[in-house]
Amino acid sequence: MRNHVAALSLALVAVACGKATTETPQTSDFIAGFEPPAAAAGAVRYVGTQIHDIPAGSDKTWCQYLTDPADKDQDVIDITATQSKYGHHAVLYATTKVLKPGTSRECLPADGLSLALLGGGGGEGVGAALAALPKNMVFRLHKGEVIMANLHFVNTGSTPIDGQAVFDVKFADPSPDRVEAGLMTNVGTTFNVKPGSAGSYDVSCTASRDYTIVMSGNHMHQWGTSAYTEILRTGTDEKTMVKRDDTWRAEYAFNPNFVVWPEGNYLQIRKGDVIHTHCEWEDTLSDELTFPTEMCVGMSFYFPGGTQMNCVDGNWQDGSK
Repeated sequence: MRNHVAALSLALVAVACGKATTETPQTSDFIAGFEPPAAAAGAVRYVGTQIHDIPAGSDKTWCQYLTDPADKDQDVIDITATQSKYGHHAVLYATTKVLKPGTSRECLPADGLSLALLGGGGGEGVGAALAALPKNMVFRLHKGEVIMANLHFVNTGSTPIDGQAVFDVKFADPSPDRVEAGLMTNVGTTFNVKPGSAGSYDVSCTASRDYTIVMSGNHMHQWGTSAYTEILRTGTDEKTMVKRDDTWRAEYAFNPNFVVWPEGNYLQIRKGDVIHTHCEWEDTLSDELTFPTEMCVGMSFYFPGGTQMNCVDGNWQDGSK
């Protein structure tokens, strides 16, 4: 997410080695037949670049860079995402990767190296999970970051289509009345899967303090087949399953399949607990599968505190603990 070494995911984080696309000039704000409702009062509207000629029967994901770097910190109070026909999900991220606003292409692995979730909708992942978060918990766009949209279209029709998304975002200055969701990642980088073969990998990290988790997920890319993250409780034989994905789908790289811990029953991490993430892949490439082309990440949003905590190959990074 925000740390290049952690290279998250959220992805937190790339679905496919896409290629840059040439967009035809837009003659209107919206593609034909796409009529999103008016933005709510107080919302900032971001209109995504039109995507043309999405092939029939295809399943494709685009990354679109929407803004210049933010000039101050802002809390994201609400996001409404609207997609045209055949849109599966539309998610906004903050990223330190700065590209010209209007840049639109099929996602590349590099688009997923410095992401932090802001919100979105659709699919079975981010949209449903965010609705279940505590009402006073927010994601924050930090000064210097830009907003990137991830758009997923599944054209189940028989002819090519055009696609587009619109985001309406309500911002507010940071307030002590709101809690920023902090991101904790358990990242492994030393795996190696031989071409044409299956491989698995385990990475563990020991918690150095207590904290409370409200939402959790795993992160891999398109070669993943399954993953799980669990907590091995210090001083006992107890194990707590955090998130299990017995079948991995490539779209989870940008639309994580989160579990949300209910209020009053949040997941408690204690100093000395071991966070263990297990990943499995199938290498269909002609080259070895290594980091960061693929990833193995367990990730959770926690409180108190908004500082990102990254544990890489068992070691806490950048002073985060």
